[in-house]
Amino acid sequence: MQRNRDIHTSNTACVAGGLLAGAASALGAQSLIASAMGWPQWSHPLALTGGGVAGLAVAASLTLCLRRLMRRTDRLIAEQRAYQTVTSATLAGAHAVAWGRVVGAHQLSEISPSVEQLLGYPSEAWLAPGAWHRFVLPEDAQSARQAYRDGTRGERPFEVTYRMRHQQGHVVHVRDRAAVVNTADGRRELRGLLQDITQENEALARVRSSETNFRGIFEQAAIGIALCDAEGRIERANQRLADIVGIDKADLPGRAFDALLAPTKKVPRSASAVAGETRRCTRPDGRELWVHVARSSRSGQPGAQGTSIVTVQDMTATVLTARALESEEQRLRTVLSTLGEGVIMRGADGQMLMHNTAAAQILGLSDEQMRGFHPGSQLVHFLREDGEAYDTGDLPPMQSLTDGEGHSGLIGIQRPDGRTRWLWAHSKAIANDEGTPTAVVTSMADITRLREAETRLRLADRAIDHSADAIMITSAEGLILRVNPAFTRVTGYTSDEVIGHTPALLRSGRHDAAFYATMWESIRRTGSWQGDIWNRHKDGSLFAERLSISAVRDGSGRLSHYVAVFSDVTEAREKEQRFAHMAQHDALTGLPNRSLMADRLERALSRAARDERAVALMYLDLDGFKAINDAMGHAVGDQLLQQVAKRLRQCVRDSDSVGRQAGDEFLVVIPDLEDGRQASQVAHKIIQTLASPLKLGERHVETSASIGIAIYPTDADNAETLLNRADTALYHAKDAGKNTFRYFTESMNAESEQRMRVEHLVRRALQTDALSIRFQPRQHLVSGDISAMQASCLWHDTLLGDIEPARFIGSTGDLELIRAVDEWTLDRACEQAAQWRAAGAQCPVAVRIGNRHFRLESFAPAVADTLSRHGLPGALLEIEFPERVLHDTDTVVTAALSRFTELGIRLAVAEFGTGYNTLTRLKQFGIQRLKMDRSLLTALNESDDQMAILRAIIDVGRHLKIDVMAEGLESDAQRERLVAAGCTHGQGGLLGPPMAADQARALLEGRSVSD
Repeated sequence: MQRNRDIHTSNTACVAGGLLAGAASALGAQSLIASAMGWPQWSHPLALTGGGVAGLAVAASLTLCLRRLMRRTDRLIAEQRAYQTVTSATLAGAHAVAWGRVVGAHQLSEISPSVEQLLGYPSEAWLAPGAWHRFVLPEDAQSARQAYRDGTRGERPFEVTYRMRHQQGHVVHVRDRAAVVNTADGRRELRGLLQDITQENEALARVRSSETNFRGIFEQAAIGIALCDAEGRIERANQRLADIVGIDKADLPGRAFDALLAPTKKVPRSASAVAGETRRCTRPDGRELWVHVARSSRSGQPGAQGTSIVTVQDMTATVLTARALESEEQRLRTVLSTLGEGVIMRGADGQMLMHNTAAAQILGLSDEQMRGFHPGSQLVHFLREDGEAYDTGDLPPMQSLTDGEGHSGLIGIQRPDGRTRWLWAHSKAIANDEGTPTAVVTSMADITRLREAETRLRLADRAIDHSADAIMITSAEGLILRVNPAFTRVTGYTSDEVIGHTPALLRSGRHDAAFYATMWESIRRTGSWQGDIWNRHKDGSLFAERLSISAVRDGSGRLSHYVAVFSDVTEAREKEQRFAHMAQHDALTGLPNRSLMADRLERALSRAARDERAVALMYLDLDGFKAINDAMGHAVGDQLLQQVAKRLRQCVRDSDSVGRQAGDEFLVVIPDLEDGRQASQVAHKIIQTLASPLKLGERHVETSASIGIAIYPTDADNAETLLNRADTALYHAKDAGKNTFRYFTESMNAESEQRMRVEHLVRRALQTDALSIRFQPRQHLVSGDISAMQASCLWHDTLLGDIEPARFIGSTGDLELIRAVDEWTLDRACEQAAQWRAAGAQCPVAVRIGNRHFRLESFAPAVADTLSRHGLPGALLEIEFPERVLHDTDTVVTAALSRFTELGIRLAVAEFGTGYNTLTRLKQFGIQRLKMDRSLLTALNESDDQMAILRAIIDVGRHLKIDVMAEGLESDAQRERLVAAGCTHGQGGLLGPPMAADQARALLEGRSVSD
């Protein structure tokens, strides 16, 4: 403080010295002196005189002014020293520290010496630059600084609390009350009073902790608690009480407690019960409950005269449990009386204590006889299994009374009526606290019928083991339980190899699911099934068996077992099959004959009607066969028919049927079609296959076929009419010049002719290099950067002009041709990308590939070979494929996608948003781009729902870190809405049309390329 007083005195002297220096220039200080003395400037003597008189007047006035100023300064210094003395004493007594600093400065200008008592640091240390920041705890520094800044901006006093580190290392909690003061010299100073509140905080924390503990105990108590006033009204209650009485806790204060739980019945309290009473009450919601209520006085608490603490314990569960136990005991007694097994309880002396009705019935004794019955009596004689008499001490109940353990055994009895019964008895002793048996309970089950059944089973076992037919017994669930030796002879499996398994291990695979479904339906409906079935021997060979399956039910009618009896009829069956094959197949070609084909056609039509599918019937006739037969002989003709039959089988699926109708006429039945037009692919394949010369011995013979096609149900709804329509279409094919096919429907003929014409022209375009490659830029919708070049092929026809790939690829049904066009496009795109890269314009190329390629094992190796051949990194190739490829779980498809990921090829899903996709597979194969179908952009301006769909797709891509691109962008309005939705990349006429490779290169040279 002395230093602060010296500073203040020095400041005062500086003020006086400044005034004196100003007076030395009297002419320039007129207004200053006038202002200091309180004179009006217009009446000042200096304003009326001049020259020497003015100088004397100024000197006299200045002297008088300085004397008054010095006297006033001395008084102020004296008052300040007195004030500081009193303040220092006050602050020291209050453990407070006064401080001050200029607003905006980072160093204290003054601080009271009591700061050393508060924090242990001398006041000189506090006046050093950055002292406050060294003493305050780092975790409180930022918030405290902000509080000071906020308080300095206002005009009112403010308060800040934080923690500081004492010189000895412990933490001191302080509260600083501060305010901004405007000094006489125009400065703004921040002055404050720092006070130690550590003990205050600790005391407050103890109080809060105590209150928290009380609240926790009160609120978390397992019983309801209420604090009531002298009139019995609730002052405070816990949540448990509110739960018990069924009233909101906030509504309890002010209510009369006894009105909450008005008893409908008081339950008498036993002498051992705790203080209080148990009531049977009804809650306001009508629910009945039992509670125990206890009261205690609060009179020992200040101001609590006549008040009470009431506790409420919900006894409902206890009361209900007791009642349930009573009811359960009664039920057990009832069950015991009606139990089918006999139950007897004897005392340690062997005398009867209790028995049920079943026990008397089993032993053949009356109730009076049962009361006097004991093991030593002669009312009942006990027999061993061999028929000898049982020694009384060896009976299970007597053994249990002897050793306290449980004992069981088979016992025969001779009843008073002379009948012999066999019992299974189980005894268990009841012991006291010392472990001494005091009673024994014996249960008895009459197993006489079971023993008789066992005898019959032994006889049946011998019959089964010596049976010439194989016998298999299974559980109701179909698990094999037993087989006989004949089973081993027929199947090769021993009993150990099949028990626990199902009969499915014998399945041959020659019967479909429908066969077994029909068989089991018969068993469920009639209880049995008989028929012939093919099964597999242990060595893998097939054998035919004549099988009989019967369901076995127990006495209650419940299914318990299945019994299968079968014999090997393989040899007889093979003979039958040979005869049947000869009757249903053509002897020359081995194909199904007219009769069998008619049957298969009928079956195909029945399935198609059920499944709502289409069936194609092809009527095929060889062109010029009669001439070949006449010129080369019937032997060559027969060989020709055999070779044609072989080639026809190679052109169809396993599920299709090829048969010989008559002479050189054949039928082909193609079932399970979605569209009858699919038959044209098979017809085209047959024509191509037969176009190759046939080698017949040393000769090569050329032939062709004309085909008529009729479709069920569009052309006919029955087999006979369908055959006639196919025959009619065959004549049309002959009239059209042969070596072709015709549908019965003329509109389908025109479409097929157009498809064949397009396929022919495209195939020729590939051979003559009439296809060209076009590139369309893909751009960032905001920056305009090019991210890739979309490659597509263009077919230029001299008559039709330029044709887009969608037109000629979509119109052909030749899958080989489609693959050839896609492979040509991929090769030319990679070749061009490699050339751009060599010229310094490195830009990825995107190529659209059809979903059929991914099912070819050769596809992925072919792509890798193309990249290697052109020296193109995989990162500069992007393969687009339809969304449905992701749905295909075929291992070939999965392997292709994985291989492309290994090569670094970018993968993009086209037509995204038109079907359901599998998000996990998007991440599994590292898909880098989702290409939204152009149909989504077409409806973009028509509905807000469409915009919501776009946003959803874009959000999916963003969350999966997959770029989403819009295809078919044609207007600025579409671009603006796409950018608003968060889409970053687009492709379409607005951003640039498809262009030749040299135009694409020129565009790349003037633009940035980025992802």
